This record gives sequence, structure tokens and C-alpha cells, in this order.
Amino acid sequence: MLDLTKLAKAMQGISQHLTTEATASRQRLELAAQLLAAAYAQQTELVQRQQKWRDRILFAAASPVEPLNTCIDLPVSPACSYSSLPQTVPKLLLIITRLPTAICLMLVA
Repeated sequence: MLDLTKLAKAMQGISQHLTTEATASRQRLELAAQLLAAAYAQQTELVQRQQKWRDRILFAAASPVEPLNTCIDLPVSPACSYSSLPQTVPKLLLIITRLPTAICLMLVA
């Protein structure tokens, strides 16, 4: 039989655990933001250090080719429109209406 008191204690424990995890996650995000801000200020020096020690690093680390605070707006990909398709393809697409745009475009090609 279901013991509601045990269930309530377990739920309280889960709640406390989730609260602790949320606090830890917030602290990690704050630290990451601080480190990123420091990296913005020291990007040239950090890239020079990476180039200096590149032969001793055990893995291939990427080097930034533009400033770290560069934000590029990517254009929205065009939707798969029925008007641009040959006449026989819309019948097929009516059957497969929930495919992503890339798959729709592959069907046309």
C-alpha cells in the first residue's frame, strides 16, 4: 500500500536537492560569465599563450579568428514552400507534412 508520509518525505528531499542544484547551477553560470568577461579583456594574451604552448597541449584546441564578443545574426532558413516545388511533389509532402525543411529540400533535389 502507498505510504503517503514516506512519499511526502521523499518529495521534500527531492525539492531540497533541486534547490541545491539550482543554486550550484547559478553559481557556475556567474563564474562562467566572470571568466568570459576576463577572456574578453585578455584575448590577445590568451591566444599568444595558446600558440606558445600548442605543441605541449594533448588535444587540438581551436583558436578564435575574431573577437570573442562578436555576435553575428544568422538569417532564418527559408521554409519549404509548396509553390516552389514541382507539381508531383506536393502530393508526397502532404503525406509527410512534419519533416524538417532540410529533408523537404532533399526530396525536391
